[in-house]
Amino acid sequence: MVSSLSVVVCTRDRAQRLGQTLKSLGEMLISPGLAVEVVIVDNNSSDDTKQVVEDFAMAPRLKVRYVLEPHPGLPYARNAGLSAARGQVIAFTDDDCLVDRRWVHELVREFNANSDTDMIFGKTKRSTAGQFSLSVKDTESREYFSYPTVPWRIGHGNNMAMKRSLVEQIGRFDTGMGAGTRVGAGSDSEYVFRVLRSGRKILYSPYPVVYHNHDRTALSDARRVRFAYAKGRGALYCKYLLRGDTWSGRALVSEFVGSVIRLFTRPEARVDTLLNLKGLFLGSAYRLFHESVNLLSRRKRAKDVQDSKLDNVVSRQTDATDAEPTSPPPSRL
Repeated sequence: MVSSLSVVVCTRDRAQRLGQTLKSLGEMLISPGLAVEVVIVDNNSSDDTKQVVEDFAMAPRLKVRYVLEPHPGLPYARNAGLSAARGQVIAFTDDDCLVDRRWVHELVREFNANSDTDMIFGKTKRSTAGQFSLSVKDTESREYFSYPTVPWRIGHGNNMAMKRSLVEQIGRFDTGMGAGTRVGAGSDSEYVFRVLRSGRKILYSPYPVVYHNHDRTALSDARRVRFAYAKGRGALYCKYLLRGDTWSGRALVSEFVGSVIRLFTRPEARVDTLLNLKGLFLGSAYRLFHESVNLLSRRKRAKDVQDSKLDNVVSRQTDATDAEPTSPPPSRL
């Protein structure tokens, strides 16, 4: 049974919207006996974020922890949140989301009812009509997902929760992709894919609900977000293709071919299709560069370790030689 839960909210320069998110968290229904803490990770904001957190922490209902993560990028902030969180379950939402009053209650209920489930995604709805459908999933039926599955079909990082035991086994978020990095998206999808490849199933439940309160009202803003999503998918495909995952290769080819076909069959979507192709290419290229740098770095560290061991051996041999007693000269009769 779940007795403690940590809510992690990562934020950067969104003090006003963060205040709305925290207000919704403060109004949650919390079952007796459940310890809930809120961990706000400030990703080096330059606005009034810290003051907003301090004002929220004045309310005695929830334990609040403020964490500063100076390295820019959502995966760095999420990893800082993982390190700070103390709950058996760690739930994530974003600083532009509003949580339903029963959000935590429903997450805990699902974990308690499905003890073999380590990761759950909930329903994400648009906060107002007319918003672009970005990071939204409002399917009404519960569903389990297993490998191979396209990870972004399961749910979104603004409404996901995982057991601490899963984090201890799967690890932390990949800092080579995600919002605030060169790739721009994909850190939550990559984590989900890693969980699926480990043989675990992930549950989507429509009962834990959040509302995506984003401010992208112009088509250019929506296209910029979708372009980042495409880069994230390209980076994910490249990462796992390099690790011998054939499904990733087939998925990349399938999406590429589908985009090319759309160029000729749906001329009204030409701009979006070209952006998708460009994103896939750039995301793959960025990841290939990232993997190459890491490989060279690992080889250099291995060489440095080997050279250090060799130097130690030579040093010990030299010391042993210097310590050998010198034979006295022969005596004269």
